[in-house]
This record gives sequence, C-alpha cells and structure tokens, in this order.
Amino acid sequence: MPNDGVTFSDARSAVLVYIAETWDGTPGTPYVATEGYADADDFLVVWGAEEYLVGGDTDYVLLSGVAIFVRRNSGELREVTYATNFDKINGMLPVD
Repeated sequence: MPNDGVTFSDARSAVLVYIAETWDGTPGTPYVATEGYADADDFLVVWGAEEYLVGGDTDYVLLSGVAIFVRRNSGELREVTYATNFDKINGMLPVD
C-alpha cells in the first residue's frame, strides 16, 4: 500500500487528540491501539477505553458503533458507522 504522506503513527496521534477532546462523560481513559487497518485510501484506527482495550474490563466497552477513518493523503478524520462501512472495513489489511 502506498504511503501518501500520513503515517499510521500520525493517524493514531490525530485520533487520540480527537477522542480526548470529545470524551466528556464517557467512562474510562481515551486510548488508541497500536494496531489498526488500512487500504489504499484510509487508515482505520482502533479506539476506545484503555480499561477495555488493554485491560479487558467489559464495564468500559463502547457501544457507539463508530469507526474513525483517517484519509492517508490528507489526514482528514471521518466518523462513520461500522454497519454502513462493513465491506470497506472487511477489505482492509492489518497495519501496526
């Protein structure tokens, strides 16, 4: 997959800043995983509460159904639903 200027590390950092700014009232600590997914156009950053993603505490599972794509060529963040983007997500490859 080509790297058009935005690295996965850049994408992770941008998503962490974004979710930290919008985390008000959500239980747990904002966290982005070190692994994610990519296709030619976007990164998909795995995000949620650290207490669940790292610690496995199911009290912190987020049920929003929101995925955050980061455009590889511009760094633009887009919130989408998993359900309406299943085919795209299913076609992405692991990245870390």
